[in-house]
Amino acid sequence: MATTTSNFSNYLIRVYTRGKFAPFERSLTKFLDSLEDASNEPAVGTGRRFGIWVSDAHNAAAAAEGSVFPDLNTPTVLQAEITPITVASAFGLTEQALYRGVQEGTLNESILNQHVTMTMRNLLSAVNRLTVAGHGTGRMARVATTTVASTTFTTDLPEAAFQLRRGMTIDFFDLDTGGTKQGATETILNVNYFTRVVTIGNARSLTAGWGVYKALTSSVSSYGVATNGLRGIADDGTLQTTIYGLSRSTNPSLNANVFTASASSPQSFSESLVRKAVHAIEVEADVVGTEIWCNLGIVSEYLKVTIPDRRFNVSGAGVPDYNMGYKQDSIKFQYGGQAIPFKVDKDYPAREFVVVSKPFFRRHVTKKASWVGDGTDASGSGSPILLQAPSTTTYSFSKIAAMSWDGNISHRQPRLNTRVTNVADSELAGDS
Repeated sequence: MATTTSNFSNYLIRVYTRGKFAPFERSLTKFLDSLEDASNEPAVGTGRRFGIWVSDAHNAAAAAEGSVFPDLNTPTVLQAEITPITVASAFGLTEQALYRGVQEGTLNESILNQHVTMTMRNLLSAVNRLTVAGHGTGRMARVATTTVASTTFTTDLPEAAFQLRRGMTIDFFDLDTGGTKQGATETILNVNYFTRVVTIGNARSLTAGWGVYKALTSSVSSYGVATNGLRGIADDGTLQTTIYGLSRSTNPSLNANVFTASASSPQSFSESLVRKAVHAIEVEADVVGTEIWCNLGIVSEYLKVTIPDRRFNVSGAGVPDYNMGYKQDSIKFQYGGQAIPFKVDKDYPAREFVVVSKPFFRRHVTKKASWVGDGTDASGSGSPILLQAPSTTTYSFSKIAAMSWDGNISHRQPRLNTRVTNVADSELAGDS
């Protein structure tokens, strides 16, 4: 018998390409990074309190000759409170993995370096998700339709599946607040961001309307543990009924401007719709919005309005390049003498955009993202600290490391923001 690659396979070597892995998921923290410009007011002790001036006394009116002074009314001020929230990330490696997964022993750099980078990336991604798309409950998605013993489910609009990632452990809760966990913790195997279909590890019967939340462990959920988020701040009580410890129904002055349409009949994106959103802020306090935050779908709707008829100039005998596309940094809404830029964060829901007054955002970071470990100070360590993992009665041949971020965000006057919802979004929501 002639020697072949099959019957003599043990003689052949395996050759591996060592190098950087190709990008595999979204991990940019664009909104979180943008808040670095905001003033930081650490929320230490029981938290940080600040005032929100709601209304003047308006002790002024036209008076007839010889009339009396106006009645002395009192201005209204609310006292808000911010408490920090801890977001944590961790990894673990056995001793054997540490000393075998180096140099020529891995497909990429050392196994330790890969885990350190991954842990930092996951932590910052979690903080960004909570601060840009959150509304104080930790909900990342909702089940759109009831399933029966299925390993897939479809997420509902507008959140869709943009906050979900492959490999995430998730929990299902029946209500966004005051609910109970439904079934066991699941692991996401796949996410299709355009069909909104999520694949999980076990067949489950899920009910439409259930929320999807990040699991901390198989028995502990992050449900209800979350920072304030941009959507919750730019809300009228529909998503977040209480903000800064104050009820929005009792204090309607804490409501942002929210313009919406029927979910079954979304409103068309238009210049007048954006103008209305900007006007709503200016009517409140002579303030002009400074940024417009949205996902890529709204940017596509913007482009439909601005370039319905593309033309190319021809000079002499030359042939134009016929370039298509756009410069993302050049997409702006011109308002008077001010250009309001569109800012894209791909964790943000479809069918929405929010006009914000950026100068009034505040960060309340008590601990920047840093590593946790023995011998570090209150601010943590800039380098990973490998701790020996415990076993039942002693230690194990495994190392664990964790890093955390502790903080929150706020806005000094929520009503100086406008959120527009149920806007037709053909790219991300499939609207016609």
